[in-house]
Parts: sequence; structure tokens; C-alpha cells
Amino acid sequence: MNKILTDELIEQKLKEKYDYPEDPDQDVMLEILQDEYEFKLTDEWSREPDYSIYAESTADGYEVWVATYGNGSNVCVGEDIHYYEGELSERLQEAMTDHCELIYVDDLDAYYVQDAIDRAWQAYVDEMAKEIEGKLKLQVPAGQANPSPPVGPALGQRGINIMDFCKVFNEKSKGEQPGVMLPVVVTYNTDKSFSIEIKLPPASFFIKEALKIKKGSKEPGRDMISTISTSQCRDIAEKKLKDLNANTIEQGTKIIIGSAKSMGIEVTS
Repeated sequence: MNKILTDELIEQKLKEKYDYPEDPDQDVMLEILQDEYEFKLTDEWSREPDYSIYAESTADGYEVWVATYGNGSNVCVGEDIHYYEGELSERLQEAMTDHCELIYVDDLDAYYVQDAIDRAWQAYVDEMAKEIEGKLKLQVPAGQANPSPPVGPALGQRGINIMDFCKVFNEKSKGEQPGVMLPVVVTYNTDKSFSIEIKLPPASFFIKEALKIKKGSKEPGRDMISTISTSQCRDIAEKKLKDLNANTIEQGTKIIIGSAKSMGIEVTS
């Protein structure tokens, strides 16, 4: 059944996840946005920001603003130099939602910062208010999504733009080993927009990678093909914890140990 998120439901959802006041100020908005999009906005200079916005003075005394990826060491004059402060709001909003973990601005109280927070907050609330039609789970090779079965038909019958999905998935998964099968959850809305959540490869992938083997046993329990230490299982659990049905590393380690045994791998202390 479709679920329309009204203003009341949005507020209820936020209250369940955060200590959310009825009329949030910008500090609360920024705190929630930073948590949702996994970035930190700061005016404390770092040598390695993912995005930077700061003012500079030209040789003839004019003030300009630099908005660029990184720390400003590779500024493109045509794209990164801005002559009006109002141009910075959109750039900062994009950085907030573009996987930039550390964003530096030289003045947290500047107009463009406050405006960017307002814009990002409204976009976040608008996204929550969409009518969710359903969710689709897929297994897709990292960096290699294409319209062929099973991906194309599964998306097409739900009205999801196949090429848009392939483009988004391939971009988001480019940091993974090419071809590794990744679990993907596609949330699609009645307006046919969608979002994707890419999970880590299954535990079996990490186990095989750790042991340098290609596959598990055909007869687990009878034919034990290798051994793995509890310490190795713990290392894998630390990588996979967010995708496991576990609240602690210890619980996650037990799940990985179970996966190893089901592959015909003996677990040693």
C-alpha cells in the first residue's frame, strides 16, 4: 500500500529519530542534515577538506569567493571563482549532499551558509514527503550495471528509468572491486523518482577474499576445505556490521562464523 507522508507524519518520523522540536532552528536543521548526509560543516581550517568556500582579494582590491572541491590548491577560474555571495548558496547545498565528508567555510554566519542550510532542509523535507510506491532488492556487479536482465526488466516493469539507475549505481560503486556483486535496495516513488542504497558484498565474499579461495565446499560439514580464525571473522564483522542483523561486534562475529561454517570452513580460535 502506498504511504503518503503528510507534514504530521514527517514530523513524527523526525521525532522518532531525533530530539526534534516543533519549530526547528538552523542549528537543529544542520545537525540533522549532517547526520543524514554524513558531512561536517566547519569554519576550522583543515589541510584536507573535501570542499572549501572562502573569500579572497584580487590584485586590484575586489573581493571574490572561491568555492571548490578540495583545499583550493587546484582552483578553476572559470568554475570556482564567484563575484557575488548569493552564488554560493547553491554550491554549498550541492556539497552538503554530494558525499563531501568535511566542508570548510570561512564564516559560518555568512548569508550564503544560512541560505544553503534552508535550501538543503527544504529539499530533505520534500524528499521525505514523496509518495513511496515500493522497494526493490537487486544484486548488481560493482561499476557494471547495464539494461540487460535481470536489472533492466526488474526496473522497467516498475517504471524506473533504467539508464538513470545504471548511471547512478556505477558512479556510486566505482570505489568497489569491479564486478563484485553488491546488494542494492531501490526505493521508488509514484513520480518514478528513486533512490538507491548500496550495501557491502555478502559475508561469503569477504571470507573467500581473506582465505584466497574461489568457492566454498559442496558438502559443508563433511568436506572442510579451509580454516579461518575467530580474529579474521571479527575483522570481517567490523566491515559488515552495518549490514548485519547485529548490534555489537561480538554478535556480528558469531554471524560471520556461521557463514564460514556453512561454506565448509573450520573456525579456529
